[in-house]
Parts: sequence; structure tokens; C-alpha cells
Amino acid sequence: MKKKTALSIVTLVLTVAIAMITLTGCPRKTINGLQIGFKAPRYNSISVGIKSENIEFDLDDITLNFYYGFRRVKVSELSDRKRYEQFIVLYFVRGEYVNNAVSALYDDYKNIEGFYFVKEIPLEEFNSSAYEVKNHNRPSGFAHSEQITVNREIIDSSTRSYFYFAVQVVIFDKQENKYEFSDQTSRINNRYANAVCIYSKVLDDNKVQLSEGHIEIG
Repeated sequence: MKKKTALSIVTLVLTVAIAMITLTGCPRKTINGLQIGFKAPRYNSISVGIKSENIEFDLDDITLNFYYGFRRVKVSELSDRKRYEQFIVLYFVRGEYVNNAVSALYDDYKNIEGFYFVKEIPLEEFNSSAYEVKNHNRPSGFAHSEQITVNREIIDSSTRSYFYFAVQVVIFDKQENKYEFSDQTSRINNRYANAVCIYSKVLDDNKVQLSEGHIEIG
């Protein structure tokens, strides 16, 4: 009888202790920053990744660390260099416009609906060791990284939306005076290495939360 009473008391004490820990805040797993793209499968020579210590940002200051470059194989050059010129262009792309990159010709590669021009890089520079990716699975494997601020306009005012950061090979046809995306990077979606998908969740008028996107575009 005494043993049963002692056991009941111990059980009661443990139950109360667990309840107190729960009420006072038991340690829980927290999201440790943002890392996107480093574990994605690679189907072409361009690798892209994003890293940040934060997941919540002011809408006017969404500044992230971007990693990108070529892995193993440099971006191939076209044989007819007299007619065609190639260079690398960085864009932020709104999710609903992502398929516009396929089989389209443009008068102005800096002014494409749904595409927000960031910067351009000469192909010769991009194919140098300064942009080499030795290990795409971790940030330290990228020779190049830089901080870029995301355009506020790309964040949809609705609660949830998504966008892409894309590294595109652009071809300029001097004869036709037109621009197009190279077949090497023409399709932007999660199955291809030249872009990463980012979910955004607007928390209030000034704050947004970012997370990794897993969206397949046909």
C-alpha cells in the first residue's frame, strides 16, 4: 500500500513538473535563418543559392546574400560571334510571369513584364574563376556572393505569393536587333539550377516573411 502511495506521489510530482515546464515555455525548435537552393538538383552549369540570418524583413529592405556562378562546365559560347552577343543577366521574376521566359523575343531585355532587372555581367567575366562553384551544396563552395535588395514591387500585396531569383544567359541578335534567353537557361523553375523560388508572406503593412518555395511551373 505504501509503495502504491509513493508511486502515486512520484507520478503526481512529475505531472506537475511537466505542466510547469510547458506553461513557462519549453524550448522548441526555431527556424535558423534562410537557406535556399543549395540542396537543389543541378541540371545545367549555373548554380544559385540564397542565404540570410533572418526570415522576416522590412518590405523596404529585403536584403539577402546571393550566391551564383558556373559549376564544372562554363556557359558555352555561340559559334557566330559576329552576329550574336551573349551576357549574363540577373532578374527577380514574379511567379505568374515565369513562363514568359520560354521562346520569346524582346526589344529590351531590361524591360520585360514581370521581370525586374538587377544587373548584367559580361560572359567572359562570368566564365572566370571569380564565379566558379566548386560545391553547390554549401555557400562556402561558391567563389562569388553579394548582397542584393529585393524590389518591393515584386512582393504581392496578398497574404502569400512567390517569386524567383534567376541568372539568365541573354543572347543579342545584332542582325534582328532582338534579345532572347538562351536554351541553356530559358526555363525557370525548381527543376532547373539557374533560379530559386522564394515564398513570401506579408505579415502587415511593413513586414514580410520569406521561405523556400517548391513550385513546379509547367
